[in-house]
Order: sequence, then structure tokens, then C-alpha cells
Amino acid sequence: PDISEISLSLFDDGFSIHGDNVANDGIYTNLLTEFNEDGSYTVEITALGHNSLSEPFSRQDFKTVLVSGVPTDTMPPATTLLIGPPQYIDSLGLTYITSSTLITLSAVDNHGVGSGVALTKYKIYNSEYDSGWFDVISPASFHLLGLEDGEYDIDYYSIDNVGNIESVNTQSVYLDNCAPELIIETPYPDEGLQDGVTFSAIALDASAVDTVKFSIYCAEGNIFGPEYEKLPAQLNSEGKWVLYFDTTSLDDGLYIFEVEGTDVLGNVGYQSVPFSIQNWAVLELLPSTLNSKAGRTMPIKFSIRIVESVNPDQLFVRNEELTVKIYAIRKGIKEL
Repeated sequence: PDISEISLSLFDDGFSIHGDNVANDGIYTNLLTEFNEDGSYTVEITALGHNSLSEPFSRQDFKTVLVSGVPTDTMPPATTLLIGPPQYIDSLGLTYITSSTLITLSAVDNHGVGSGVALTKYKIYNSEYDSGWFDVISPASFHLLGLEDGEYDIDYYSIDNVGNIESVNTQSVYLDNCAPELIIETPYPDEGLQDGVTFSAIALDASAVDTVKFSIYCAEGNIFGPEYEKLPAQLNSEGKWVLYFDTTSLDDGLYIFEVEGTDVLGNVGYQSVPFSIQNWAVLELLPSTLNSKAGRTMPIKFSIRIVESVNPDQLFVRNEELTVKIYAIRKGIKEL
């Protein structure tokens, strides 16, 4: 017979489709793609055509088919939040970031075999701020810009193409854009230093202090030697950053002491104070005594003063362990 059309009717779903004899080999094919769920279905096959006498005919047949593995998507997407550098996680698990830290949201639907991710939503908030919900297409990245330092929560979730909604996820972060607070203990402003001294400073930060460095500059702020710049301080048991320094390695004079503090996120702060080094004093020479004779007892008076250019406010040297030596000069040679 000359078959011109084949139709298939799916009883349980009540629809019909026509077979397609693309290859002209008498084999009609089609895909039944409208099954709603797994199960047993009865298919009615109807063939229409003409026999060898050109008379129309039709023939029907029924076939029961078992359909299984029909793709369905009932699972919501899964969204991942990734925090880039700089970041720091403290002992309690709180993550610290700056406004330059990139935050990325990536969503996958049903392990990659679902209907696909339609939309990802997120918002940033705390007790004093709420950004409202942002709608983005995954993957999406953002920064925390224009916000005050402090702790924030980031809520986020995704929706797939068939309407499955993911439960809301929350990530807490602490925004820290501030440099460490630096308090210089030694030297205090305009202090005069002698001999060996331990420089001391306190550094405070919302996240954690990474390094503290000390520098000594000329009074005008100029660098006079790399050996006196960015000297690494050590954190002692009292929580202070300290460094021992021998002031006799420098000439008496006015200087600037600077502290540089860096936190674990790379925020850098500075603090400085003026000070002086006063290791050497000026001895005012005694006037010549023309009437001095051997065996004569005479008082010796002198004063030891700080050089005025070093510290005009501290004129006299106080030293309870002062040793005085008197020399006679004969032919340019000192004799005790």
C-alpha cells in the first residue's frame, strides 16, 4: 500500500503527532517529548493511505510503552560566594575585607543538568544600612564601596528557569579600610634622649596588626641614612612594639621619630613626634688665673649646659655620677 500519513495518539495525555518519513524508506519516526512524568502509556498508531487499486484505507494498532527517566527539575540552584584578596579570617571565623576585595557569586542548577539558572539576587545590610536586593546574572562580582567600616551581612540566592528558588544564604564580613591607630610612648614629644633607649609604640586595629616599623629623620624630615629607616619593631609580652636604639650612633641634635603600622589587609598608617639627642654637653671654660701659685687652694666653678641648638628649654645637665678631672697643659701635653 501507499501510506501517505501515520499519526500517533498518546491516550493518557490526549495529543496526536504525525510520523515523518524523511528518508522515504517506509519508516516513520517521531519523538514523543511531551511526557509529564514516568509511567505506562498506551500509544494508538493509525496509518492512512491507498492500496494497489488506489482505494483508500486505514489501519490502527495499539502499543503499550513504559516511559522512565523522563527529565524533571525539582531542585533549586546552588549559589557559591567567593571572597578574593585582601582578606583575613580571625580566630572566631569572621572574615575581614576592604573595599578593594572582590566578591563573586556563582550559581549552578541541579549539578549542571537542571533547567538552568535564571537569576541571582543579593543584598548587603547591617543594623544601620540596607542596600535592598540586587538582581544579577551568574557569575557576578561586586565590591563593598562607599560604606562605613564595620560588620555587614550579605544575603544571596538564585532561581532557576522553572521557578525553583534556593534558600537564602548569608555570609558575614567586616569591612576594614582604616589603617592601624598608632600611639608613641617613647620618645614623647620634644623629649631629650641619652645613651641607649627603647623606642616603644602601641598599634591598634579592627582586624590585626601585621608589622610596625620605626624610622629616624632629620628635623626637616630628610632621610640621612637607610640604616635609620623602617627598622622592624618587635611585639613584646605587654602588647607594645619595641626596639632598642643606641643614640650615641647619631650626633646631638633635633630629630623626628616616625612609626609606620601596617595591618593584615595592607592598610598603612603613620605617626611621628620630634625629639632630641643630648649625649654631649658644652663646658664653659674657666677664666685664666694669673695669681695662682703652687700650693694655693682655689675654688673651681663651672657649668655644663645643653647646646642651645639641641634644646633651648633644657639648659643644664643633671648627672649625679659626674666625674671631674683637671689637667695641666705643659708644652701642649695634658698632665693629670
